[in-house]
Amino acid sequence: MPEAQWFYAEGDIRKGPFSVAELKSIAQSGKVTPESLIWRSGFEEWVTAARVKGLFPEDNASEDKQSSESEPATDVEPGEASSDSPTESTPTHDHWPVSPKRTAPKFSSLLIAKATVAIGLVLIIFSRGCDSLEQRYAESLSGQLELLKADFDATWETKRELLTLRRDELQANRQRSASENTELQSSISDLQKIGQQEQQAKTVQQREAWTPLQKTASRVSASRKVHGFYTEILFLLSAMILCTGLIFVSMVGEGHQRWVTLLLLGIILFKFLIMT
Repeated sequence: MPEAQWFYAEGDIRKGPFSVAELKSIAQSGKVTPESLIWRSGFEEWVTAARVKGLFPEDNASEDKQSSESEPATDVEPGEASSDSPTESTPTHDHWPVSPKRTAPKFSSLLIAKATVAIGLVLIIFSRGCDSLEQRYAESLSGQLELLKADFDATWETKRELLTLRRDELQANRQRSASENTELQSSISDLQKIGQQEQQAKTVQQREAWTPLQKTASRVSASRKVHGFYTEILFLLSAMILCTGLIFVSMVGEGHQRWVTLLLLGIILFKFLIMT
């Protein structure tokens, strides 16, 4: 009977086939750990490498009687292979078990942890975004009010400067005609009245445009102060959800996932310490 061929999973990728000796060599190199999932023809599902006896050096030391070329024993019941089960070194696609990553409980835990992190991030962005939008809206209304007042002042200042310039020009002309004398008197009269006209126009603008805009800006600013309490609570809850998800990822993740999440937790902790 041909020697069984072994496979191990690296994420969603199946590596193999390997002989027993090759699999032991890979285990000794560290590529296959006790938590890794392995499979061979006759197994009903993927199993962790820790359940395969004699695969790791500590198992070999306790089982000296077992030959280095013999097939590793396992506490998993392989089950009887059906008559049409493949006996070749590489099983056909129809006889592959379900993807090892999806059968492992760790995958579900990691997926939940990542979803928790995503929810926490979305809530943080939402809480900070709402607060920022209200602040920007209040600032926008205040800016519109300032712009309207600046345009009003600039308009009347231009009128005053034009009248003053024309008056000075006419007064400098010692040989004025009758029409120019009339225009000079009109310019002097307009300059005397322009202050009153400006005040009347300002009263109209204040009633029709500036006061409603100022009230709206004040209402938005007050509303932001009230909502700020609730957005702050939402932010703290979001931060707790995010940290919980990161802790779960650091517990069930492997390799770079664990180190990245620990780094993020350190940054968040440092940030909160600075804020307090």
